[in-house]
Amino acid sequence: MASDYMSDYVFYHSFYEIPRNFIYWSAIALLGAVVNRKVYFRHGDIIIHGNVYVMLVSPQGISKSTPCDFARRFFKLACPDYNIGASTQSAEDIVSTMAKPDFARAYTDENGQPTELRVYSFFINEFKNFVAYAPSRMLAFLTDIYDRVDSFDSSTIKRGVESITNPCLNILACENPQWLINNLKNDVVSGGFSRRIIYVYEMERSEPKAFIDLTPAAVDARDRIVQHLVAARSVVGQFKWSNDGRKWYEPWYNNKQRNLPNNPLMAGYVGTKHVQLFKVAMLLDAASTKPMFLLTAELLERALAFLNIIEENMPRLSQAAGRNELAAIQQRAMELIQQSGGWMSEKDLKREVEVDCNWNEAASMLRHLEETEQLERREWKFPDGKTRWMLFLPGKMQELAAQGVVKVTQQPKPQQ
Repeated sequence: MASDYMSDYVFYHSFYEIPRNFIYWSAIALLGAVVNRKVYFRHGDIIIHGNVYVMLVSPQGISKSTPCDFARRFFKLACPDYNIGASTQSAEDIVSTMAKPDFARAYTDENGQPTELRVYSFFINEFKNFVAYAPSRMLAFLTDIYDRVDSFDSSTIKRGVESITNPCLNILACENPQWLINNLKNDVVSGGFSRRIIYVYEMERSEPKAFIDLTPAAVDARDRIVQHLVAARSVVGQFKWSNDGRKWYEPWYNNKQRNLPNNPLMAGYVGTKHVQLFKVAMLLDAASTKPMFLLTAELLERALAFLNIIEENMPRLSQAAGRNELAAIQQRAMELIQQSGGWMSEKDLKREVEVDCNWNEAASMLRHLEETEQLERREWKFPDGKTRWMLFLPGKMQELAAQGVVKVTQQPKPQQ
């Protein structure tokens, strides 16, 4: 049964100070990386695969990196030939890497046909670092490629069109709540991405364990986890409804759609919760000793239990976030400066952002970034004798001055 895998996973991790929900969801995310798109469910003409995005959220010191590291270790043991992404990587680099000929893997589908797939799994201890180069660009990419049916195409001037056949991204990430709340407020983490990622928010530490003394039973459970994963890796097939599954699902679905929460984050999550339900159910069945490839009432109820237990804390993230109408423009401004090497003329930046706001709003936004020390603003004299008001990321001005690239002519003028 699926509980064999989960029971072994929970038992082994119980020797460490890890919150129970982090254990459950790192186990599910790990299954998503192993099973990936080799199992699927056809919901009308919508094809849903077994990959998932999971984010473990907690203040520092509540052991979110430990289960992420363990999941990565188990994945490498069960799937040594699969690729693991870097902790910091641009969307363009992910596309370029996945499009390479030697990235492809093959399996035999349920009809006996050889099938190519390109699986990329990420185990990320600091999500902020992963998206650091261009957060909005990365999140849009992760949203777009999430459940692609057969291919993902990307085009750049430098590399031309790159096509990825049967792509599958799977993510287990960690982050602190303040970063997530700030970026929810800024509308950077929102919309389609928040409907695809599962937030597991824990605020309390688990019971303290002064010593980590693994018993023989714990070691056996650890070894069996790898065996479960190796077996799940070979599971291939299409899921279908059972009669009792259809009877259970219809009233549950209708009730959730009629009672969407007022909380924006939760409304988006609950609205597409059925997609996550299908994914978790398929993964649990794939980890069982005898996969049935049927969405039964029992299987759906078991999957639903894992989703329900994380919903108590999840609304607190967006409740704490509130709203900031200029925050998305601020984020875009910071990305533009970063992509320009860490410095940019004030005139050029205003020209870019004033497409989405007026001059006063742009000035207010830049003043806020300067007052909060996210930017430095100075008038600089260039070798050609011209002076311009420039914007710098923290530390960049000192770096350029030391190199003799530019010279400060005066202190910053007050923003109007």
